Amino acid sequence: MLFTNRRNKRLDINRNAVVYSILCPLTDSIIYIGYTVNLKSRISYHINHWYEKNKKAAYIKSLKDIGLKPAFNILAEFDNVTDAKLFEEQKIKEIKPIYNTKI
Repeated sequence: MLFTNRRNKRLDINRNAVVYSILCPLTDSIIYIGYTVNLKSRISYHINHWYEKNKKAAYIKSLKDIGLKPAFNILAEFDNVTDAKLFEEQKIKEIKPIYNTKI
C-alpha cells in the first residue's frame, strides 16, 4: 500500500511511526489524532503553523494568545506506517476529535 503526505511525497511504509493525539490544555480532551514518522517535527509544525486558515490552527492560535500550548500524547508506536495509518483511522472513528475532518 502506498501512502503520500500532504506534499504528495511518498512515505516509507517500513519506517517506525507513531499515532499521537493533541489535547486541550484546559479540558484534557482529545481534539486531534494523527500519525507521523517524525514526532518532533510534527509537533513543531502544529505549534508554529497557527497562521494557516483552518479551525485547528485557529484554535492553537487562541491558546497561544492566552499563553497556553496544546498537549501531545503518544497513543501507540508501530514498526510501519501502514499499521499506524490503520490505527489512526480506527481511533478517529472511535473518539471523533473535533479537528479531524478527513474520516
